[in-house]
Amino acid sequence: MLIHSSTVLNHVNTAVTYSDKTDTLFDIKIESIVRGLTPDCKKTLQKISKENALTIIEYIISMQTEINLSSHYQKDLILLLCRFSRSNNHKPFQQLTRPEIITF
Repeated sequence: MLIHSSTVLNHVNTAVTYSDKTDTLFDIKIESIVRGLTPDCKKTLQKISKENALTIIEYIISMQTEINLSSHYQKDLILLLCRFSRSNNHKPFQQLTRPEIITF
């Protein structure tokens, strides 16, 4: 019984470590797209669902790769997409329906 308990403990500790690494990567990604922008961009991204924040981050990274985004346009995109997430109760972007998008 003791061995079983320590095994569970090890699995829990491993999960926490994995989660910490995931959060660190998430924070690094946020930092990479808000560098040079106002602090409200970072705060706003951290307040929405992690799934939607990652979608926004990947979108911004793609846009940076394809075109030369101005910092003003980048900031506007981040804030608008975060507001869009909040207005739909942080429902994952992939699950939004056409009427929900049009209503916004």
